[in-house]
Amino acid sequence: MTEQREDDDINESLGLFEAALHAKAMDLPPPVLSKLLVVLDGSDQDSAAMAFGAALGDRLLIPISTREKPAGTCEVNGAAQPILDAAAKEAASLIVLPAPFGDDLHTLEDKSLSVTIDMLLLNSPLPLFVVRDSMEAPAEVLKRPLVLTDWHPERQAFLGSWGAHFARGGNLFVLAVPDPEVLEAIAHLAGDDEEGVEMRSALVDRAETRLAGSLIAALQRKGQAEDFEMIFEVKVGMEPAAEAARLAEAEDRFIICAYKKSRGSASLGHAHATILRSRVPVLAIGL
Repeated sequence: MTEQREDDDINESLGLFEAALHAKAMDLPPPVLSKLLVVLDGSDQDSAAMAFGAALGDRLLIPISTREKPAGTCEVNGAAQPILDAAAKEAASLIVLPAPFGDDLHTLEDKSLSVTIDMLLLNSPLPLFVVRDSMEAPAEVLKRPLVLTDWHPERQAFLGSWGAHFARGGNLFVLAVPDPEVLEAIAHLAGDDEEGVEMRSALVDRAETRLAGSLIAALQRKGQAEDFEMIFEVKVGMEPAAEAARLAEAEDRFIICAYKKSRGSASLGHAHATILRSRVPVLAIGL
């Protein structure tokens, strides 16, 4: 990495941290949803994707359309563009599909999500609900989202809206994991001596308090109106994907994450890793 690029990354991270320190009140309007597209790929995960899609349609009160593995698959782009074309034709607002796409789960396990999923994460204008394994009671799981959030205000607002929409009558877990890049920027600013370590801890605590006063305050208001309970935890120094997967699998939840649709972005990497590490469904929202 060049010195200029490193400085730019540090400045961007510090700007993100400053936004967290001055977080404002949030409005959490529900997502506008019209139709669900379930894409099947002929693998041993089709039944899991179909069962989850049916439960999802019931939960969101929207119709479902299904498509078999699209024609036109190629080694470079997989089936991404045919899937997006089908979603546009159906006027879908959400796509459900298995991962790895086009292969049985055991063939790739946690090695790859497939070229198709990689391309969709980068290019899909619609949120992706990725199903990795079957579950006993998908309807109950859909009432128990785990929202994996960071300090980015725009992503927090989208995640809060989606989390509250699913949690109606259920239970919402918000897991806030500060970006490692932001923590590195704070360390760069504060220094590594004893005073710097104390300053770093104070700055992180302050940002956490601001986060609790914006996103969490908005979700608490939503919870009272929509009849759901909420748990909020901040984990510093944890690997976001691993911690989200561990908590979601232990408590029969699904995961909601958001990311920046840009090659090399840290949030895209976190979303990819979260899907890869999880056996529970993951709703990935690209912004």
